[in-house]
Amino acid sequence: MRFPSMVRRQDGHASVTNPVHAMLLSMLIPGLGSIRNGDLWKGLGILAGFLVSIPLTVVLLGMITLPAFWFVGMVDAYEGARKWNVGYAYRG
Repeated sequence: MRFPSMVRRQDGHASVTNPVHAMLLSMLIPGLGSIRNGDLWKGLGILAGFLVSIPLTVVLLGMITLPAFWFVGMVDAYEGARKWNVGYAYRG
């Protein structure tokens, strides 16, 4: 579910979202860049998967899932911001 109002300016026009900023947000906290792009549930899912993976590192399964959720979060945030710009904001 997208919440485009999260990235709209006061005048009603869509704002341009920088893909690198979205990726850096997800680098700090996985899923945050997706949430910033308006993909609330996708971002929360990435964050939840990352947080569940932390205790799983004890049984070594988290060694695979922890970096996977981190990486997927960064890629999704970058691609989501890029698609937002193409579809909504950037026209030229």
